[in-house]
Amino acid sequence: AVVVFGYTLRSSENAKPWMPWVVMIVGAGLVALSFVLPQLSQPSRPSNVSLEIVSPTSGARLPAGRPVRIDVALGGATVARSASDTGKGHLHVYVDDQLQQMPYSTTTTVRLEPGSHRLTVEYVDPQHVSYSPRIATSTRVRVSR
Repeated sequence: AVVVFGYTLRSSENAKPWMPWVVMIVGAGLVALSFVLPQLSQPSRPSNVSLEIVSPTSGARLPAGRPVRIDVALGGATVARSASDTGKGHLHVYVDDQLQQMPYSTTTTVRLEPGSHRLTVEYVDPQHVSYSPRIATSTRVRVSR
């Protein structure tokens, strides 16, 4: 909108000849800033946080048609017990890089189709933002028919 406004100033008789260029440059700078600021706002990684998928173990062969229980060990941080529990992070559970759940617990279940799958669990801040660097761990499992 700022760039369009600057362009329309070019046809205005009362505008200074340099004013449209200033408005367009400011507008372009604001657009560029809107892409940069979200990258700078990632929360700092809390120190001494560890995350491990306890179950299922890497390479586990699981039966199809049953819920798969995922147990996570989190050290150096606490999982929020609800969305209103501010100041604590929670987990994001991915299956094959697709977000499946956002549990407020270190235990959850997922349903998996037959085949090989990558399970990833990430600890994120209360606003669902990844820490920098990410606090995540993965394991591979195979579901058979």
